[in-house]
Amino acid sequence: MVAVCLDGRRSVLELKGRDVSKLLQNVATNDFSTTRLAALTAAAAAPGAAGACQHACFLANKGRVHVGDALVFVPPPDDASSSNSSSSSSGDVVPEDSIVLVDVASDLLPALLQHLKAYKLRAKVTLRDASSDYAAWALFARSAAAEADVAAADAEAALRQTCAGLGAAAGGLGGGAAALDPRSAALGVRAVLPRNSFPTPPAGGDTADAAWAALGCSTDAASWLRAGADAEGRSADSAAADGLALYDWVRLSQGLPEGSEWSGAVPLELNLERLNGVSFTKGCYMGQELTARTHFQGLVRKRALPVLLAPLPPLGPLPRWQALAARPGSPSGAVGVWSFPEAATAAGTASERLCVQVGDQVVGAESGKVVGAIVSVACGRSGRGGVPGCPVAVAKLRLGAAGFGPNGSAREALVVVRPPAAAEASEGGGEAAAGDDAGAGEGVAVAAAAPYLPAWWPDEAGPK
Repeated sequence: MVAVCLDGRRSVLELKGRDVSKLLQNVATNDFSTTRLAALTAAAAAPGAAGACQHACFLANKGRVHVGDALVFVPPPDDASSSNSSSSSSGDVVPEDSIVLVDVASDLLPALLQHLKAYKLRAKVTLRDASSDYAAWALFARSAAAEADVAAADAEAALRQTCAGLGAAAGGLGGGAAALDPRSAALGVRAVLPRNSFPTPPAGGDTADAAWAALGCSTDAASWLRAGADAEGRSADSAAADGLALYDWVRLSQGLPEGSEWSGAVPLELNLERLNGVSFTKGCYMGQELTARTHFQGLVRKRALPVLLAPLPPLGPLPRWQALAARPGSPSGAVGVWSFPEAATAAGTASERLCVQVGDQVVGAESGKVVGAIVSVACGRSGRGGVPGCPVAVAKLRLGAAGFGPNGSAREALVVVRPPAAAEASEGGGEAAAGDDAGAGEGVAVAAAAPYLPAWWPDEAGPK
């Protein structure tokens, strides 16, 4: 097990009051009715649990994503609130002083706070930036074998055992919470934990390591990444940088954009419903018309998928996506640290070409047709552009043109192309232009790409 502190990437917003359910139900994509919130409260209080968690997005009035990939935690009851929480264990009643903690991208916390205040009206809810009290964490488990057929059940059992250990830790969680990632067990455990109990590394030093070691966890992500001092794009002397590199590797390998990468998108094109982030039976909420219409009319022609990258010229044939379906992120929280020969260690221009950017186009090598665009890359220490040598990104692709789904055409080789305007902007220090239409098929090829289906993709005849 490894625990990764997400300070600098994720922050925590606290909602407290009797109308928490009412507010969230009116503005979030998922179901936060009193019945559902009571069920989450009961699950958080169950033996062996350390809280409960639900995924959601917040939409603008025209249905596009305003704040994406929010994880809403219900903390387990502690001794101080046991009297208020006892009635909730039946699953019928939500306590008058309900508290939820929202794990959200740090750069979007002000936008979410403003959004909730705008629609709070007279609801009895207090909103507070609780990032000074809590830190967001991600926990991953890996089988001893680095094969595609890793023991998924064993990995999930280890994650659940760690959750139970957190719930039983001395002094409890101090108002924090931990639960299996509600989007997919392939993403491990997510937690919001009090800073006084689990200090953030490296500043926490031995205290942080001791707290995690007692739970059978480590905060040493570098050993998982097999990152030495000469590993490009990795920082051997910074636990925080190594942890975020591992976090990016897991989320990108599972096809997950993060934070502002969701902003302005059609929710279902980023697989919100397949990541358990939306309810189609809850009734009206802010911006729900576009999401409901897209779902019921079956008009999702583009989807976000992970793409494996290789330097140009290719150092060998790209693997077929079928061979990658269980790699590099394998089911049920097991992280397969998958070695991609030459790609992550190629020197000079080959490594530079792997430094793809958000907005780069994905183009058919033979036809020259644009089939999609890169929407998420590893941030790196600067926060701009991809990490050189990181062999995976997320692209929003036209499924048929990319060879997926019942109407998929024959797969042709795909390359990542930087449009001329974006290439000039990046050379001049400006921002790269986003989109998958401008400069179709023109620009500078920066990498070869092979999309594949992530571990959580539904078992079906073909993506819709």
